[in-house]
This record gives sequence, structure tokens and C-alpha cells, in this order.
Amino acid sequence: MNETNPQELMKAIEIFKNRYGIKTPLDMFKLDEIIEELRTEANKSKRKGRKK
Repeated sequence: MNETNPQELMKAIEIFKNRYGIKTPLDMFKLDEIIEELRTEANKSKRKGRKK
């Protein structure tokens, strides 16, 4: 599991439970994939394009 902050982890758990259901046990590998998705989304949204 990659290092993460508590807010990012809670968001990833929330997304995991929405995708796979409440009764599905947490899977470390699937949780890592969700965290990577969150990080790539955050990087994409932070970039500002230059207006020409």
C-alpha cells in the first residue's frame, strides 16, 4: 500500500464501498488502484492551461 494521508484514504474507501458494495471486504490492491485514480484526477484538475 502506498503512503497516503487520512483524507485521501477515507475518500478511497468511500469510492471502494460505492463501487463494490458495503459487504465486500476491503482489498488492498483495488484500494491502491482507486488512490492512483484520485491522484491522477487531482493532477489533471490542478493544471491550468494558457489562454492564447
